[in-house]
Amino acid sequence: MKTAYIEISNLKLDIEFYDSVTAHIVYDQLPLASNVQRWGDELYFDVPIIGVEIEEDAREVMHEGEIGFWVEGSAIAIFFGATPASHAGEPRALVPINAFAKIVGTSEILKDIQEGDFIFFAR
Repeated sequence: MKTAYIEISNLKLDIEFYDSVTAHIVYDQLPLASNVQRWGDELYFDVPIIGVEIEEDAREVMHEGEIGFWVEGSAIAIFFGATPASHAGEPRALVPINAFAKIVGTSEILKDIQEGDFIFFAR
């Protein structure tokens, strides 16, 4: 299993990658850095990754702590709670995305991250 980490503000989160085409593409492109944007309890950031296509198992409903790739927007999204698209409070993307990794441990600590905070995603 491939692992990496994400640093945002004073936080460092360990990440476990799934075994998928998207996971391999993203892993091979690390490190990535950007500024985060928020959409409810979802953090997302633009990345210069090309060549990712929607996978058969792409979905809108995610698990807390799950990380996905939004193909149309070329962005990585980290889910830790409800978004404006949620029904009954589940983490939900606006459109189907490729889930490719998850945070090891709790994602609750992401609630304090502010829009514009710097994010670094590396191996």
